[in-house]
Amino acid sequence: MPYLMQIDLSGNKLSGSLPSVLTQMENLQWFFVESNFFTGTIPQEWSNLKVINDINIDNNHISGSLPTHFEELTILKYLSLSYNDFSGTVPASIFAIPRLTHFEARGNNIKGSIPTEIGLAQELDKINLSNNALTGTIPSEIGSLRRRGFSYIYLDHNQLTGPLPEEMYDVYDNHQFSDLILTDNALTGSLSTKIGKLNRLQTLYLDKNKFSGKIPSEMGGLSFLKNVRLQQNNFISDIPSDLCALRGDNGLSELIADCSSSDDTLEPAIDCPTRCCTVCCDANADCDGSIDEV
Repeated sequence: MPYLMQIDLSGNKLSGSLPSVLTQMENLQWFFVESNFFTGTIPQEWSNLKVINDINIDNNHISGSLPTHFEELTILKYLSLSYNDFSGTVPASIFAIPRLTHFEARGNNIKGSIPTEIGLAQELDKINLSNNALTGTIPSEIGSLRRRGFSYIYLDHNQLTGPLPEEMYDVYDNHQFSDLILTDNALTGSLSTKIGKLNRLQTLYLDKNKFSGKIPSEMGGLSFLKNVRLQQNNFISDIPSDLCALRGDNGLSELIADCSSSDDTLEPAIDCPTRCCTVCCDANADCDGSIDEV
């Protein structure tokens, strides 16, 4: 079938190995087999899929290492490998795929640090490596990502440490940055006042980390902000009035912080003005409202 351009076998009960014979389909651009029961590893032969644009093998049982031989796929834009059984580390070669815009590998058993080569991914728009076992710091090379429209970083539910690099705040200057999801790591340090430069930020989840210091009043200048989670950290300041001013029908709809006392005598870690925070949590992570899982 030399003229076949798309294969979509998603949501079936297919099993066995991923086919290496895809390389015989010289015009194949889209390959979707998510939500099946495939096992084994990604075939080495897939590095010869010269016109492939989108690969989605989410929700299978693929194992082994993430592919190290895809940098020759010069047309590939979307690579989605989530909820499989991948192990090992994130290969630097992933970020050498020249047109890659979306890379997702959440829900695996990937360890090690985020490669500094992420700074080479000039077309990257979204990266999702949540629910793995990543360690180390967020690399400062993320500041090399200059593509207009770089939008989504999901690194939640890992074991990342250290502060947010100053370069992270510079990445999105005059860009359409949208989501920064860092829930449930071990990140430390304070938030820079430069956070006010992220003027297209809509979702900021910093909960369940070890951040400290004051909550910058500059966050009140983020007019597109819709969702903020700050609970289960070590912040010491009150919620800035400028941030509360964003609350409204078309503004900030979710603001969660450690603004509840855990008993009759213990003061809350953070004071949140009336009708500002949507949910308050205490030092024991008990909250006075429901919180959707990330």
